[in-house]
Amino acid sequence: MKIHAIKLRSWHAVLLAVALWPCASMAHTVRYVATLTGDQQTPGVVTAASGFATLELNEAHDTLSMFVSIHGLDFVGATADPNDDVLAMHIHRGAPGTPGPVVFGLIGPNHDLDGDLATLFDPAGLGGALSSAWDGAEGNGTTLAAELDNLANGLLYFNVHTPGNPGGEIRGQIVAASPVPVPAAAWLLGSALLGLAGRSRRQRC
Repeated sequence: MKIHAIKLRSWHAVLLAVALWPCASMAHTVRYVATLTGDQQTPGVVTAASGFATLELNEAHDTLSMFVSIHGLDFVGATADPNDDVLAMHIHRGAPGTPGPVVFGLIGPNHDLDGDLATLFDPAGLGGALSSAWDGAEGNGTTLAAELDNLANGLLYFNVHTPGNPGGEIRGQIVAASPVPVPAAAWLLGSALLGLAGRSRRQRC
């Protein structure tokens, strides 16, 4: 599956801004994180790839927004090695060290029904980022409402699949995160956006 990249020279700055954006609205939501590595797979995988995800469950507990940043894997078929291509990315149900079924897909397939999925991929094939939201009737034979207890108890995880490791190259358990102070997060977001704007102006001069 080949996915076309959005060609932005300053995509790293955009990733930073998007990653920090959810932190600015934390007052009445529940925040989760996931660190994706090869050694969390079952069995473990030796890989240089990694990832990080931030998620927010809204106050009504009916929408789970997510942002996932992946490094060292190819979303666009740009590298010479086909084994690092991203074939699929899902949220699965399962305890740490235990494989489990897909409950929500972002890639291969995408279970979003209302256009929430957005992607930004490095055209050099070195990584990328996705944002989406799980809500309503979306899911793979289940719904967010049915998985809320599993989410709260650390029984959901991200998994990224490649031809080299079709069962999963990197995995990350979704766990509750410590709150981030809103003023600090907002300042960081503003700094990232200002840096991006400044770089854009310099490139036009």
